[in-house]
Amino acid sequence: MEKTTNISELPIKSNIPPVESSEMENKIQPSTQQFAIDQGVVHTQPEKTVTFSDEELGKTSSVNNEKVTPKKEPDLFAISNEFKLISLASLMFFIFIDSKFKKYIINVLTQIFGEFIKTETGGTSNIGNLFYSLTFGVLLYLFTIFVDYTSLQFDFFL
Repeated sequence: MEKTTNISELPIKSNIPPVESSEMENKIQPSTQQFAIDQGVVHTQPEKTVTFSDEELGKTSSVNNEKVTPKKEPDLFAISNEFKLISLASLMFFIFIDSKFKKYIINVLTQIFGEFIKTETGGTSNIGNLFYSLTFGVLLYLFTIFVDYTSLQFDFFL
């Protein structure tokens, strides 16, 4: 049988110094005496220079005495065509990720290409996933060809 000792029988080391709370305060909040200030630093403000191009002002005023129209600033709510296409692809992706829609498309693809798209348990095989993703890509491509997505206005951003 093994000989065991009780925890109360173990020796206690008394050489561990007690932690004072003031020691922790010195570590957390350093005093201003611990920081050194460099007296040789000179604080200067950078000089601001403004230049005018008199030739450009003279040319526009002498040649054109009509009212000068300011440049048109870009519209903050103008949406680029790339963003429209990404939004369209994201919307179609969320439609295609729906399980009921996927089952419907897989059933249509099974009728067209055969039973090898599905597994024995009714799931989608790897080749079925390939056909499903190709269907998504082809539909997105056809949509960008036949629908003028550049004329779409996203009024809900205003």
